[in-house]
Amino acid sequence: MGDNLEKSPIWSPAYQKALDFAALVNSRSGDVEVLRLTDAGLQGNTHIPFAEFNNEAVAQVLFGWLERKSLQ
Repeated sequence: MGDNLEKSPIWSPAYQKALDFAALVNSRSGDVEVLRLTDAGLQGNTHIPFAEFNNEAVAQVLFGWLERKSLQ
């Protein structure tokens, strides 16, 4: 998820729904993570992070997740 979620009337509820979904799946032995890019130290992103100027840094975060899950 991108920057400024708390200021967006559209993306703030979507973020909460993503958190609720992750909690529901994880409560049933799933393995879901929701990542705000700002929590990963990435700034200046919208809801399309792979179209941003820092898309390589976003990809590195994804690759790190894949590696942690032994999917790479």
